[in-house]
Amino acid sequence: MSTDRWAEPEILRSDLVKLAIRKMREFYQTEDRSQSRYGFPFNREIDELLLDPLRQAFYDKCGYCEKKIDPQKDGFVDRFRPHSGIRDKDNYLPDCYWWLTFKWDNLVYCCKDCAQYKASYFPIAGKRALTEKDDLDKEDCLLLNPRKDDLSVQFTYNSYEALAYT
Repeated sequence: MSTDRWAEPEILRSDLVKLAIRKMREFYQTEDRSQSRYGFPFNREIDELLLDPLRQAFYDKCGYCEKKIDPQKDGFVDRFRPHSGIRDKDNYLPDCYWWLTFKWDNLVYCCKDCAQYKASYFPIAGKRALTEKDDLDKEDCLLLNPRKDDLSVQFTYNSYEALAYT
């Protein structure tokens, strides 16, 4: 039986994920959130269910550095566009990209080092997508997306088989 490694897993269509998205939408659409704090109560449970499909999709390797990950202790679910606030060179924006929390093409299997290093960092050049209605493809992202970018265009190997950035 052949399966598409990028096929969205069933969990992302589950009632649990639908409930999580509904709760996030309610929180982020509230005008005055000064007295409320959304703690993403479903993320840990959903992320645990996403680990195996992501591990398989990324062939047990970190989506960013391609280091082999021990699935018993070291794999993490990361969001390419962070889901609970982002930082870039000059700003912290608390409401960016929450709507992408459970979008399959935004999820990356990653190692502990990359998860800690990248964290909520997401620099872009130009105009940032700030709402669900904004076109993400118009962002000039300054990070390579392991799901979309052709790394063979960005990196080459020289005669010493050492990685060289182009």
